[in-house]
Amino acid sequence: MKAINIQWDTDSDKELLELPKEIEIPSFIKEDEDAISDYITNKTGFCHKGFELLKDYYIPVTWEVRDEVKIEATSLKEAIKYFKEHINEIPLGTEPKYIDDSYQIDDGNNGQATVEETLQYLKEFWYFDDEE
Repeated sequence: MKAINIQWDTDSDKELLELPKEIEIPSFIKEDEDAISDYITNKTGFCHKGFELLKDYYIPVTWEVRDEVKIEATSLKEAIKYFKEHINEIPLGTEPKYIDDSYQIDDGNNGQATVEETLQYLKEFWYFDDEE
């Protein structure tokens, strides 16, 4: 977490020039505006009029890979049948290759949802909770 765009409350422009515009907030500080405000003041010795909080968000993403697995069988048809019937028992391949342009946000619509639709999807299915 980082406090950015800090609006300092100082009497002189000289002091203002020496104060940071952003401050990294340690992980032990809870995401509480009063606690963060106190941390900023205690760290710098100056009061402020406000700040914005830059937080880390972990967005669910997907991508595709392709690979091959070895199946012993008497024919290709039998190999396919065996694979389909035992898919959960067959180990993943060991040389996956990334499928170009498959990297996307998990938005419930193959990466095609709008920002608002994606926000709603993440709140509903991934239990994100964020105040704007």
